Amino acid sequence: MAQKTLVRRVASLVLRPFPGVKRFMLHRILAPWFQLRYRLNGSGHDHTPAANPEVELRLLKLEGALHLSRVSGGTRAQATQATQTTRPLVLMDMRITQISARERGIPRYATALALALPEHLPGADVAYLIDPAQPLPNAHAALQARGRIVNGPADIATLPSVSHYLQSCIFELHKDAQELFPPELGRFRPHISAIVYDVIPWLFPAEYLTDPYLARRYAYQLSLLPAVDHLFAISESARHDVAHAAHISLTQVTNIYGGIDETRWSSLPPASPDHPPAEAAPTHTPLHISNEQGETFSLRQPYWLYVGGGDFRKNVQGLVRAFARVLAGLKASQDKASQDKTAPALVIACSLHADQRKALAALATRLGMQPGVDVIITGYISDATLATCYRNAFATVFPSLYEGLGLPVLESYHFGVPALASGVSSLPEVTAPSCQFDPASEDSIAQAMLRMHSNPALRAESLAFGQRIMAQCNWQQAASKLAQQLLQTHPAQATPG
Repeated sequence: MAQKTLVRRVASLVLRPFPGVKRFMLHRILAPWFQLRYRLNGSGHDHTPAANPEVELRLLKLEGALHLSRVSGGTRAQATQATQTTRPLVLMDMRITQISARERGIPRYATALALALPEHLPGADVAYLIDPAQPLPNAHAALQARGRIVNGPADIATLPSVSHYLQSCIFELHKDAQELFPPELGRFRPHISAIVYDVIPWLFPAEYLTDPYLARRYAYQLSLLPAVDHLFAISESARHDVAHAAHISLTQVTNIYGGIDETRWSSLPPASPDHPPAEAAPTHTPLHISNEQGETFSLRQPYWLYVGGGDFRKNVQGLVRAFARVLAGLKASQDKASQDKTAPALVIACSLHADQRKALAALATRLGMQPGVDVIITGYISDATLATCYRNAFATVFPSLYEGLGLPVLESYHFGVPALASGVSSLPEVTAPSCQFDPASEDSIAQAMLRMHSNPALRAESLAFGQRIMAQCNWQQAASKLAQQLLQTHPAQATPG
């Protein structure tokens, strides 16, 4: 039944321009033909095998493109006088901030951008679309103070106008075009834009798209990108990858970057002259911390800090292997007494599954390191504890194979700590050239860490670069760039109703 419903929706969209009896007759002719071509005897929407997955995917893509053509006004002028007198209104979809994992990067990004946007649209109103059936966004009160809250798609009809619709996260694999871009927008025909954070599954399908259903869903949502009027990326690297993956011009994608979560760190001040980076505790005095499960750790000073996740692209195992080379290199270059005093530790501060923590500990042991001493795997820690780890770190290191932006690098600069990072994807945009390495080479990672360990000038160079980058990568800059693009594309609107 799910496939029959899909076919009927596609047929209806194709025939919608035809009036009355003519549309009814064409629907009676075309719908059975669609169903015959589709060979309906399975389901593709409920994660069970489809009779013909390729045909299903093509129909989904067609339906998505047709739907977007019905709700979007693009930059086409609509011949009405109402547009000349109606104040522009930007409707930003905030439903991604209501998911259970609302503390993760994308919901935080959408929230910070939404809060900064109104200041840069003085000639327009801003409204925020939420789902009234879900828990309110964490920043609901702050959003309400900056614009109107639109309680679900049905509430869109109560707006006086919608000149722009901004989808905060277009890659929600369980949502179709009708859910991402509500049909209720059709009465206004706004300019439609969306934020794309990365195309990681497209770049690494063997790691992320082995499930045929997820692969089809991702291909479907990727197919929506060319039908959107404009896209926003969070780095130059992501901008190029999005254009390549979607087969669109770079002019259709604008990079706006982003910044650290200021609300997250507002009560946890960065480094200051009275609390200089990497010198908060005597060099050889351990730093004692606890994770959220009550486990305690003693961090040997000095220590390198990794903050991130544990999935494939983060390359944490490669970092552990590289760190074994760092310790071996230091041991080879110093006498034992000196080595014992200055040997650094590696702190991996992130939420990991129990089996991931065990695997990393076992890897460290095989490489001759002592888990909990040479390599400390903290698991999930509070923001306050993470801030303490940042402030007291000798330096941070990020060996990712791919990042959409590289937020932990910016956080490192915020706390006055130098950073080393991979020379791939977006990371060269936020990392000093002399502080980059090849993430595919354990030796390259190790050599970069050894250079910074022995060269104070390299640390200073990283921090100076970080200050310049932080002036570019912040929410005021991101909101300003987004607003400028929106103001350039203020389409004339259809008369509501």
